[in-house]
Amino acid sequence: MTASLPDELRREFPKISEQRNGSVLGINIHLETHPDVKSIYLCERPVPYALRKLAEEELDFWEKEGIIEPINTSDWGSPLVVTPKPYGGVLVCIDYK
Repeated sequence: MTASLPDELRREFPKISEQRNGSVLGINIHLETHPDVKSIYLCERPVPYALRKLAEEELDFWEKEGIIEPINTSDWGSPLVVTPKPYGGVLVCIDYK
């Protein structure tokens, strides 16, 4: 979105106009579900061997950037879907069906 900002706004607000991943610090959220909703945990799908290293590198990058964080256990879970990008790398998504 920063490409559409006028230059004067980019100069005036350099921190908010830079393109980078980030998070809002100091804010914790708690999501509550309806009491009748039961958790769903779908088993993982195998990642094709040829894509495993690239998928691990992508997930490591996301973790270093603070986009994701590891957890030990959860009552909720959905499998990763890893597909190759046309010009290198992989697209890592989650199947929330």
